[in-house]
Amino acid sequence: MAPGGAAAAFSAADSYWRRRRYPVVLCPGLGSSGAYTFDLSPVVSLADYLATRGWDVWTVELRGNGQSDRPRIFVRSRWWTIDDYVTKDLPAVLSYVRRISRADRVHVVGHSMGGMILTRLLGLGGEPAEAVASATVVGSGCFLQGSWWQALEHTLWLARFLWLVPAGATLRAYSPLALGRVGLSAVDQLYFWPPNTDPALARAVLARNFSAISSGVILQIGSAFGPRGLHTADGRQAYADAATLGAVTTPVMFVCGDRDRMCPPQGAAATCALFSGSRCARYVELGPKSPTRPTRHHYGHFDILMGRHAEEEVFPLLHDWLEQHDQEATGGGGEAAGGSPVLVRSRL
Repeated sequence: MAPGGAAAAFSAADSYWRRRRYPVVLCPGLGSSGAYTFDLSPVVSLADYLATRGWDVWTVELRGNGQSDRPRIFVRSRWWTIDDYVTKDLPAVLSYVRRISRADRVHVVGHSMGGMILTRLLGLGGEPAEAVASATVVGSGCFLQGSWWQALEHTLWLARFLWLVPAGATLRAYSPLALGRVGLSAVDQLYFWPPNTDPALARAVLARNFSAISSGVILQIGSAFGPRGLHTADGRQAYADAATLGAVTTPVMFVCGDRDRMCPPQGAAATCALFSGSRCARYVELGPKSPTRPTRHHYGHFDILMGRHAEEEVFPLLHDWLEQHDQEATGGGGEAAGGSPVLVRSRL
């Protein structure tokens, strides 16, 4: 748990945790609640799926989101950036989970901005990075060129005059219209691939998941639209730096939907390719035309975790990856070391 209550983590594994070596931490994305990203409904819940298979599962509420502290108007101390999530919140959460679970390392799954945070944390090295047994990045990459969200790129400068951006209130107001006759197709497809999404769950995500976003976060994430990808808030260092990510040996897997309009598959693939020194760097693009792991359905940004077919087609992939690298930690599995990342993607 981050200092000052800025982030929170909640266990969802009951008595099963002793069956696995390392716990699993689920880190959400921009303006998102960990609870509603990974545990939205009993109908489809990655947290429940993993917990019932023996994992000690923790969902994170980063500062400003869910049940953690919120950005407030006229309170400058709430003007945090993505860098704060990287250097303060996620390391504090990992330390807390390790202490409570008595594990020396943890598996981390990051969705959307949560994957960007995880990427940077690994690149920085040090104790927090060494505590990551495996990294799973879902619907995320440090390059957002081609994102439909880029249409707002030239308006992000307005955040300089704000203390927060009311994303949560805006999406709550829109939520009754989502995936309906009077909904906006561009907005719907930014968050979901409609044919793969239950409209009721889509509306629940938009109504409950999002909070107001710190202006510092909005200003920083705008750098991801450039050719060098996401940068630190001061503009000096790239999150997707070939030298730092190339030195990472942690196993990493990037999973992206072929219809993700928020975080384009090409950005995820480009980020994964930078982990050239990883023991295993794997990129999987889900879709009907995938040459090695085809799925019957297309996937967008959020339905990769809460879509109609996520439990059938996505969750087993994530579970098997975690299990493989949990067993390797105990000497139960083997894998070739070094080499270039394995890029597994569909041909669209």
